[in-house]
Amino acid sequence: MSHMRLNKYLSKCGHCSRRAADRLIEAGMVRLNNETVELGCYVIEGNIISVEGSEYVVTLEEKKRKTYMFYKPKGVICTLSEHETPNLLEYFPDAGHVYPVGRLDKDSEGLLLMTNDGDLAQEMTHPSFQHEKKYQVRVTRVINDKDLESLSKGVDIEDYKTQPCRVQRKSKTEFFIWLKEGKNRQIRRMLLALDYNVSRLRRVAIGRLSIVLQTGDFVELSESDIQLMYLNE
Repeated sequence: MSHMRLNKYLSKCGHCSRRAADRLIEAGMVRLNNETVELGCYVIEGNIISVEGSEYVVTLEEKKRKTYMFYKPKGVICTLSEHETPNLLEYFPDAGHVYPVGRLDKDSEGLLLMTNDGDLAQEMTHPSFQHEKKYQVRVTRVINDKDLESLSKGVDIEDYKTQPCRVQRKSKTEFFIWLKEGKNRQIRRMLLALDYNVSRLRRVAIGRLSIVLQTGDFVELSESDIQLMYLNE
């Protein structure tokens, strides 16, 4: 292959989906050999792409798709930018340009997917697909049954009401919650609306893919592992 559409290349290298790449191009946020580009342009071997603080030297030889399950530690920022630390570069310096699928906020921990497969990233993060994610939450005081029921029915957070979800008590101050949406800091905001503060928030599963790692560790997923993410309990 002597050339490839720019949006396809950004998806191929895992930066984003083709649709998201088109939006970035339309917004003037993508430069090719230091020049702003238009929709539909092509790249060739050796071109340099600059987008959202990342730079890619185009290579058109086929690259194996890779996806990793990572236990993101508390305190680590979900970015590959050197301007914010500590970040994911400390754990994935040589993993072949993989990127986080979605986010976990700095104070949260647990299962984070890292991939160079832009189509997978789009599938797992786009709201229309509603992939279920399971979280283990600990609050700073006893949470009563009424408030757990309120969480399950939906909570008003500013001008938005959260979708109904499953909630299961683990102890007086801990519970599991399954979400199919992912608003910014959603669980913390839901609990704050009910006058609770979170002391620990851990993502433990996506679909039937569960975290089985120690904090800071990662493992490459097989195709069968990836399929587990698409199966809800």
